[in-house]
Amino acid sequence: MAGAREDGGISAWMMGYPDTPGRRWLHKAPVTLWRLGLGPVLGRVFILLTARGRKSGQPRRTAVARWEVNGQLYGWCPYGERAQWYRNVVADPRVTLQTRGGARSAVVARVADDEELTRLYRVVEETDAAGLAWYLGRVGIGDDPADLVAKKERVHFLRFDPAPDSGLPGQRADLAWVWGALALLAGWWCRRRA
Repeated sequence: MAGAREDGGISAWMMGYPDTPGRRWLHKAPVTLWRLGLGPVLGRVFILLTARGRKSGQPRRTAVARWEVNGQLYGWCPYGERAQWYRNVVADPRVTLQTRGGARSAVVARVADDEELTRLYRVVEETDAAGLAWYLGRVGIGDDPADLVAKKERVHFLRFDPAPDSGLPGQRADLAWVWGALALLAGWWCRRRA
């Protein structure tokens, strides 16, 4: 995001840890939009990740920024171990991913290989340079692949490896009916005004 900074700017607020009602709403909005049937649009930018809750065993969903390198899907967890969903995938790395191409099972692996990290850095830098700089700055890493590799234990870049069925259901577009209701309401409103 352009202008991401730690000094209280709007981008820093949006990217900050979801510890306020507004930020929690912002972070949950992509899941709701997916439920409204907008998955094919959101799936170009996000992965909808379904993980098993480490305590409840129930499906837990979150949207994760996505990148693709040579057909391999990647994401990141900018909040590391602080994020509940990250703790869930550490406890059980078998997940269901949904993108614009549909749902598939995967196993989450933290990226630790130096060459793989450098390749991923280059791709993220091309698509979200400000977001990458914000993330690296948050964890005390310079905006440089060499510094990233030297301090890789501070970052939470993730690779999603194809795997057999995770047993976790993907998110259905169970709220897509809202669009039909809105169309009927709009039609009624237009007829009433005519």
